[in-house]
Amino acid sequence: MRIRCHAEPVEAWSARPVPATLRQAQDDTLFILLKWRYLASMDQTLKFIGTIHSELKNLDDCPRQEDEGAPEATIEIFPEYLEGAQNISEGDEILLLTWLHLGDRTVLKLKPRNNPNAPTTGVFSTRSPDRPNPIGIHAVKVVSVDGAMIKISGIEALDQTPVIDIKHIWHFKAQ
Repeated sequence: MRIRCHAEPVEAWSARPVPATLRQAQDDTLFILLKWRYLASMDQTLKFIGTIHSELKNLDDCPRQEDEGAPEATIEIFPEYLEGAQNISEGDEILLLTWLHLGDRTVLKLKPRNNPNAPTTGVFSTRSPDRPNPIGIHAVKVVSVDGAMIKISGIEALDQTPVIDIKHIWHFKAQ
């Protein structure tokens, strides 16, 4: 059986935005099916662009935050993404997005900073690596650049932590 809407099969909608007439009928089963189909058609893969090289080899070595004695580390950019890092230079402030690969993806509530006396809170109000999508965000400064190797200021990431993305930090100046 094929569901048809506006004389088109549902399959034809998978790569297009849901039309306004269907957005208005949000309780309608057809809308729900089309919305699910639309979301399922999006590319949901992450590509690791590099890896962290750090003296931190296990979780017990890691400080909770970069300002708590985290060591300098080096980002190795994979060859296929090196072109994207060509304008990163010494002194730049960057946001580094990492995949916290040892995080527990089933955690939704926790005691912040593993403090047994702290009240239980939702994981989305913390910086814990234990979360459904263990993405780390790190504000760091570029110390030096040598080809595919970018040395950065203190970061609380383990050796071999995958790098998802690098974003330049822009400082807004009001005029």
